[in-house]
Amino acid sequence: MKSINITLDIYNIAINFIILLAIYTSKFNKEGIENFNKTRRWYRVISIINLVMSGIDIFIRAYEGTARPVNFTILPIALFLYYLAVFLLLCSSAKCIMSLLDHVRAQKKGRKIFSGLLIFSLAAYCGLLLATQFTPLLYEIDQNNIYSRGNFFFLAVAVQAVIYADLVWYMHINRKTIHPLKIIIVAFFIFFPQLAEILQLAIPGLSLINTGFSLVFVIMFIFSNSFAESRLKNAESEIQDKSTQIEKNRLALIDMQNHTIESLSNLVQKREGDSGERIARTKEYVDLITDQLRKSGHFQNILTQDYVKLLERAVPVYDIGKIVVPDAILKKEAPLSPDEFEQLRRHASEGGRIIHEILDGYESPEYIRIASDIAAHHHEKWDGTGYPARFSGEAIPLCARIMALADSFDSMVAQKNHKAAMDYEEAFRVIEDKAGSDFDPTITREFLKAKRKAIDINERHKKRAKTQNAPFIFQTNM
Repeated sequence: MKSINITLDIYNIAINFIILLAIYTSKFNKEGIENFNKTRRWYRVISIINLVMSGIDIFIRAYEGTARPVNFTILPIALFLYYLAVFLLLCSSAKCIMSLLDHVRAQKKGRKIFSGLLIFSLAAYCGLLLATQFTPLLYEIDQNNIYSRGNFFFLAVAVQAVIYADLVWYMHINRKTIHPLKIIIVAFFIFFPQLAEILQLAIPGLSLINTGFSLVFVIMFIFSNSFAESRLKNAESEIQDKSTQIEKNRLALIDMQNHTIESLSNLVQKREGDSGERIARTKEYVDLITDQLRKSGHFQNILTQDYVKLLERAVPVYDIGKIVVPDAILKKEAPLSPDEFEQLRRHASEGGRIIHEILDGYESPEYIRIASDIAAHHHEKWDGTGYPARFSGEAIPLCARIMALADSFDSMVAQKNHKAAMDYEEAFRVIEDKAGSDFDPTITREFLKAKRKAIDINERHKKRAKTQNAPFIFQTNM
């Protein structure tokens, strides 16, 4: 029987090592969902206690009897530690289950009473265990150094029953919020150790308490992991649903903002006598320039895919500052006076300010930076003679340098009420002449490589404008 008990203890040690390994490698250790981290800590405690119990039980089996004088010292110490470990294991298991039940705030009624009864039970048991060292209450060791249970061992069972009753009461008062799976876990916790004790009483000399606890811990851990995994999947699904809804709301907000900004920009263009096509044209010129620059490998650290998308979204706001310029100046066909020109120049700095007022807190900082840069600095010149900041060279934001060329080309070749469109070749010649003075030489060079595409963009929009302005003729078959 001794060899059977030692074999069972070795199996128990192996099982608890596996449980500890599972605890430390479990993904729930990292996820930290709900209260599982606290439960996991208690699993670790009870597994370590059970490991110690199994080791102590091996000492009890090995040193029981009168083979050596040292046995009379080791056996009493081992028995005391074993009985203490049994009850510590029971209390730790109860706390583990309580933490498992406490995943919802509503499931915390009676926690103080529950913990108080645990402390009382532990104190009572420790009192019995200390008294056993002087009188055989829980166990005794005869003159042959043989261990047997004491006449009052039932007191330890009674204290154990108090803990079980405490658990049942705690579940009862929180029954409305406890998941059925958790009730099954508690039922296993109560049933298996009791079954092990009954078998141990029925078969003298057989030690099954450790095995009963090891078995129930494995079942508890599997069930609680399964429960935690289910909760994790539900939580991930809820987070995904919420993230999807948040993303939909964000996109809807961006669409609304884009519509508002484009409406304001179109309003500005119409005040100048433009149909609103100018925004569409300049956006295509900007796309053409960025495509050419990327194909040729220029500004690779800036012209990322995300940057280009943000720049394309920002184009409609580049002249939004003109909203502060009086109609008399915007629509004036004659040359502007110096004072009027100064008022017109204000639209650049005002554009940057307006964008921040509209978009701060609602858009990404990167988009706001690009949008405000093209609005505020698309009239800067490469040689530093532009406005409003008189930036020069690469101090001018790249997006503003691109916008400056696209806007200038459109102003040259587009038909306006008070000005005829410039010939394409003449426009290209002017741009080439101003490379290094008004425009970034690199951007100018790449734009001039795509002359045919630039012409196609303008011609396509001219045809569209004619189609939209053509009178509708109602025809009938006679």
